[in-house]
Amino acid sequence: EDSLAEHGVIALDDFHRPDWPEVSAGYMAWYAARRKPIVPFAIGFNKLYLCREEWSDAYKELLYGNPFLNFLLGKKVIFQRHEVPVYQTCMFPDSDYGGRLRQYLKLFYPDVSFKLWRYKKRARG
Repeated sequence: EDSLAEHGVIALDDFHRPDWPEVSAGYMAWYAARRKPIVPFAIGFNKLYLCREEWSDAYKELLYGNPFLNFLLGKKVIFQRHEVPVYQTCMFPDSDYGGRLRQYLKLFYPDVSFKLWRYKKRARG
């Protein structure tokens, strides 16, 4: 807390990862006892992103303004009284073949998947 710059960001790795439950437990304990208004502003790709509360909206605005990140946006949730975008993609076993292929590309080749999505969107007019 004390070493975070005014506009700094904390990227907490392995947040909610099943094989590292102590990371989430440690975060929750810290959050309950924190002395400064440091809050979550995004979750994605196995990380929780935190900043000073007064910067949270500005950082989310930057994230929402990025077309590539919007492509990877899974949902928005209320987490610890803050709206937090969740950036993640995964494979769903109940998807049809085309759905699994799109999920595979999005998970392992997000740049290719994004380019195909934009091409398809432009082709539709």
